Amino acid sequence: MNDENMLYNIVAKEIESNLFDKGLMARCFAECEGDKLKSVALYTKLRVQQLKKDEERKQSEQEINEFKGITRKEAIQRWRANPSDKRTWGKIVGLWEKANNK
Repeated sequence: MNDENMLYNIVAKEIESNLFDKGLMARCFAECEGDKLKSVALYTKLRVQQLKKDEERKQSEQEINEFKGITRKEAIQRWRANPSDKRTWGKIVGLWEKANNK
């Protein structure tokens, strides 16, 4: 199962167990003019987007934390020492700057 399908699975379980975001569901219901089936479809679409953004934010925070408290030179040395790291030099420096408030 790919990552996106896993997110849809999470949302389906939220809906089945009645543990969905009630505010988001109300918004979807209003936007779909009371059509329950369409509102569930819209909710699913928007909720998956939310979960994707949450995952991206978590990954970004993890990347930033990786560079906290080290020098820029150390950050670049770590990057150069790891040939499997596909991030660019600019991305590494940007993460280091965010981590160290530069």
